[in-house]
Amino acid sequence: MIAGFMTIEYMRGETPVIEAAADAGEDDAAEVLYIFKGEGFSEIKEIPHEKFIFRNWDLMAEIEWYFTPEEVKVLSFMSLEQKIGQMFIVRPESVSGSTYVTDSMRADLMEKMPGGIIMFGDNIIDPDQIRSFNKELMKLSAEYCLGQPMFIAVDEEGGLVARVANNWNFDVKRYDSMLAIGNTGDPAEAEAVGENIGRYLKNLNFNLDFAPVADCFTNPYNTVIGDRSFGADPGLVAEMVGACIEGFHSQDIMTSIKHYPGHGDTDSDTHTGTVMTYRSWEELKERELIPFIQNLNVTDMVMASHIVSEGVTGDGVPATLSHAMIQEKLRDELGYEGVVITDAMEMGAISSVYSSDEAAILAINAGCDIILCPADFGTAYYGLMEAVKDGRISEEIIDESVLRILRLKLKYRMVEVDSINNSL
Repeated sequence: MIAGFMTIEYMRGETPVIEAAADAGEDDAAEVLYIFKGEGFSEIKEIPHEKFIFRNWDLMAEIEWYFTPEEVKVLSFMSLEQKIGQMFIVRPESVSGSTYVTDSMRADLMEKMPGGIIMFGDNIIDPDQIRSFNKELMKLSAEYCLGQPMFIAVDEEGGLVARVANNWNFDVKRYDSMLAIGNTGDPAEAEAVGENIGRYLKNLNFNLDFAPVADCFTNPYNTVIGDRSFGADPGLVAEMVGACIEGFHSQDIMTSIKHYPGHGDTDSDTHTGTVMTYRSWEELKERELIPFIQNLNVTDMVMASHIVSEGVTGDGVPATLSHAMIQEKLRDELGYEGVVITDAMEMGAISSVYSSDEAAILAINAGCDIILCPADFGTAYYGLMEAVKDGRISEEIIDESVLRILRLKLKYRMVEVDSINNSL
């Protein structure tokens, strides 16, 4: 091979995100590899040939692999079954579990490994039990799915909805409500909430909290949100939500703001049936959406609600299943690039109208990435599989969602790419 100089570029869509160059010696090895990162390539990382050697100058496979984003590396080894699994967070009961890992649960997980498990009150007995249960689930996920741990999730908002704190076997700080925190007017109080809850969740081996609530409590007849909200003023709520997220992140706990596009002005409950909002998109942007918009760049996930935004879409479709509300509004117009998770799909607003597979297919085509608590996990899982195979969902859409999920797991170092590479 003739000594020379080469450059290659990694593209994400039409955008070049990384450029690299290598000086080649006459011994078929790169003497020095330069990796340029960032706009204007202001950072230059030199890697000497002892650390990086490639043998095929023409195909450049090794050098391309070296600087391929880690989530793309992981995705490249995943089967369709593994990809589909990543797009679910389910109850332990959906995989034959409850409070401990059993043989039947292991068998279910080997067949269809979800990307995460959510714990409810019945799954949480005491600190030793839940700490051990969560740890064992993480080990099984890594064993059965390319070294990838699970999201271990819980609804721990503080106040009424707190699966851990409302169990008196746990000696943790308890809160009356987030409305009381909002009434202090002090974001430091909200940050302390996130930090405190995040600390004890981390100690119990949780890594994802479906909190904080970003809804504005503007309807006194609202029974499902009420004092779970920080208040009625969208500016105050936005500030409190951002501070609370900062507290969670200080303890390495991922967050999901909820319930997009805003549940606080409704007077019905999506747990039992259809809930409508008649506000236009412009009206939502002036109030309900403000806490979401101001925190899209800091939250790890956005949870979509099952509210029908009649004033926006006019089609009677819940936001969770609405391409207009998720892809067109949340992603395209508001610019959100992160993970979108559905609210629990077992709730009456969905399960009384749609089958588990139908709802899952509609949600993924709408732009959601993760299906939370389908009424029937098996039906939803195999329904998505068939929808990809027969073309109702493109595998490109699946890959985009899984890349977002893996990117988030990698951000919190949940996926060890080196261990995957070494196992091949």
